[in-house]
Amino acid sequence: NGFHSETGQLRPGLQGVFATAAATQLEEAGASPQEFAATLEAFRQVLPLYQGKPGKRFSTARAEALETVAMMYAQPNNRGIVTWLDQCGTAIKTEDDIAAFIDHFVAVVRQYGVITALKGL
Repeated sequence: NGFHSETGQLRPGLQGVFATAAATQLEEAGASPQEFAATLEAFRQVLPLYQGKPGKRFSTARAEALETVAMMYAQPNNRGIVTWLDQCGTAIKTEDDIAAFIDHFVAVVRQYGVITALKGL
């Protein structure tokens, strides 16, 4: 459904219920919280290096971020992280969508950190 409503407003659930749902899916996929957070940081670092249409910028930055993290950890990317990024990528149409995605990514990283920390108790 995208990051914005039909009226152009940011979907409020991106910071809450949608972030929790995504974090739960990542947990089920066995994603490492460190790998997920590193993917966010890599994405934020490489995104400004690319120009062009938002969807293309997203997909290029996504690919480079995943490649960077795979090399960093010397292992293939977690399939759950790749799938989640691919699903989010389908909603990227504008620069505002990229900004909303990054905010959502940050919220999911936080939620996932809480979920994994609580599991350790």
